[in-house]
Amino acid sequence: QYNTYLTGARDNLAILWSHAPNTSTPTSTPTETTALKSSTTHVLPAHKLAAHAHWCTAVAIAPDGAVLSASADKHIILWDLATDAPKLVLEGHTATVTRLRVAAHGGLVFSSSWDHTGRVWTLDGECVRVLRGHEAAVWSILPADEAGELVLTASADRTIKLFDNERCTRTFNGHTDVVRDLAPVDGVGFLSCANDGTVRLWQLSGECLRVLHASETFIYQIGVLPSGEWLTCSEDRTVRVWSAGSDEPVQSIAHPSIVWACAATPTGDVL
Repeated sequence: QYNTYLTGARDNLAILWSHAPNTSTPTSTPTETTALKSSTTHVLPAHKLAAHAHWCTAVAIAPDGAVLSASADKHIILWDLATDAPKLVLEGHTATVTRLRVAAHGGLVFSSSWDHTGRVWTLDGECVRVLRGHEAAVWSILPADEAGELVLTASADRTIKLFDNERCTRTFNGHTDVVRDLAPVDGVGFLSCANDGTVRLWQLSGECLRVLHASETFIYQIGVLPSGEWLTCSEDRTVRVWSAGSDEPVQSIAHPSIVWACAATPTGDVL
């Protein structure tokens, strides 16, 4: 069921990837190693989506399979996968769009931007809310309820804000540097990560339940695995998996360069 992945990059492309089984025939007597290789699934580009005029900075897949991408060109594109061409362009942001989310019910799109705002859109392209109040770039956005009326935003002004429709009802203070990303924690609240190297667990009431010192460098994104473990990626070229109750990582995955993004799949894999 979960056999597609969507990525964006500085080549201006969004690419939708699909699994393709390895159908090659082993040339020697099967061993444990060759059996593993012959059963390996390859992931190949199924759709190369080219229309952005600058880096593709964020991507999202809606529950109904709709594909969206955002860019440093200030635009959000809803794609027609039958033609690999834009179906709709969402215009309104005046600077780089940094993050995209889609409501669980699929009817709303949430975006954040360097223009200091978050926006809420319909899949028809209408901007129905503009979330104002931050004093610097907004790096991430997260719907905080099923209806999408409560929305969290994270900013370079070192704060997180909770909006009820367009009204800011709470400001979360604690991070000492740019707040980079947000992730939901079922039954508790949400996680935040920042350039201060920490991850914080919050309740929507404003209480910070835990501070995890997860890196000596910037933490760029955060996620939650189906197991409840936390996932971080950082400028120190590492992806880490954390137990919700430990200050030591369960696993560290080294990379050759800075890791800008990470994600947990519904099956528990890590991207």
